[in-house]
Amino acid sequence: MKLESLLEKIIETPEEKTLQVNQIDGYNNYSIGIDSNNNISFLISFSDLFSEDYKSPYNGNNLYINFNFTGKVKVGDVLKNENFILLQLKNNDENFSKIFLNICETIILKLGANPTYVNSRDYIFSLKDLFLKFSKKPTKTEIGLWGELATIFFSNNSESLINSWHVSGKEIFDFNFEKLKIEVKSTKKSIRIHSIKHTQFIKLKKIDGIYLSFLLLETDNGKSCIELFNLISADLNSNSREIFTEKLIECVGNNLDSFNHRFDLNYGEVNLEPYTAKVIDYINEINLSPNISNVSYDLNFESYTRIEDEDNNVELFSLFPQLIH
Repeated sequence: MKLESLLEKIIETPEEKTLQVNQIDGYNNYSIGIDSNNNISFLISFSDLFSEDYKSPYNGNNLYINFNFTGKVKVGDVLKNENFILLQLKNNDENFSKIFLNICETIILKLGANPTYVNSRDYIFSLKDLFLKFSKKPTKTEIGLWGELATIFFSNNSESLINSWHVSGKEIFDFNFEKLKIEVKSTKKSIRIHSIKHTQFIKLKKIDGIYLSFLLLETDNGKSCIELFNLISADLNSNSREIFTEKLIECVGNNLDSFNHRFDLNYGEVNLEPYTAKVIDYINEINLSPNISNVSYDLNFESYTRIEDEDNNVELFSLFPQLIH
């Protein structure tokens, strides 16, 4: 469903107050294109649109929605006279464009080839709340988010990882399964030195949790967080894509346009190592004054032995069989 390639086929900016669009193969009710300001415009057409069903337009910082668009729409040289729902991205940043197109694909998968107006209207209306999350503070650093997305990408059960993925500061571990707790650490250094929060580390030790440690290599030929997100999304069903998109936007918040660094996927995979928290040194809390709090420290993982025992770590190695050496 390559929406980006359909946009690339539009080589001339349309005249003012006109949308130039291409119809999406196999989904005749959907079109993608641009307006005279090069804003990406996504259209859904209907035969069952009646005035009593309308909602007022929504005009946010990054998204405009018109639930009864009747302006000039051209497919090639043909002018279409139909009733549409219009979603228009008001931000030309590359990362916003990639996520918007991903959301458009999810809409198509969710609503199907023959959408009804009422179902479409209610679903599209809910997307305004998703875009409001772009005004919030991010919950992840870029390098931390890349490591967690790579963890999902490298697993053989992405949907399970997405469901267990915790993205807010209220949750303790990055991935929380019933019997498996995973904390992901990423570094651009040449050795595995990671910053550790003491209280989280102690909790992970007590439950025999796992650290997944990435060494990362920045390169122009690598993948950014948003590109990695799109790679993962391509293989998800519509429900998982919804969940995944909402969690990603929660992570990036108002920093989306700065998440542009690219890291080598192959290098990340071959330099991914698992460690059990129980074997790692720690500061005994009896040595800490009760007046000291929020303790963090850098910890060198190089001197510890990676997890090799498949029999006692069945769930971990079933999710990441490439970790077996």
